[in-house]
Amino acid sequence: MSLKIISREVEFNITPLEKIAISVSNIMVEFDDKYEKRWRMTFQPYQAFKSTTIDCIYTNQLLIDGKRPMFLLEEKDSQWIEELKVVLKCKDNSATFLEKSHHYLFPFQDIILEIVAWDNFKLEHLV
Repeated sequence: MSLKIISREVEFNITPLEKIAISVSNIMVEFDDKYEKRWRMTFQPYQAFKSTTIDCIYTNQLLIDGKRPMFLLEEKDSQWIEELKVVLKCKDNSATFLEKSHHYLFPFQDIILEIVAWDNFKLEHLV
């Protein structure tokens, strides 16, 4: 797994109090930053979503320079995207929208949230 930090603009709180809302066309993820300010990140469109409890994932694969970063991450050369492409090709050989997709990870305290989506996500500070 090759991970990259997408942005250091917002560092997740150690207890981010995450909230996830999923609809047909978008996913909204709310969380607290290290200063306890509330943020919302919206992905629209998205192609896939996965939430795994921290107990069921090897967290050593999430380390960068020996530390677990508390930022939005991207997995480069994602096996998950490749698996999705295989299924998409079987269903629609001409579809290419997964070529624009990225595999994002939120390394929260109790869950690891993963989203496959385009890179047009929206980040907003909530009052």
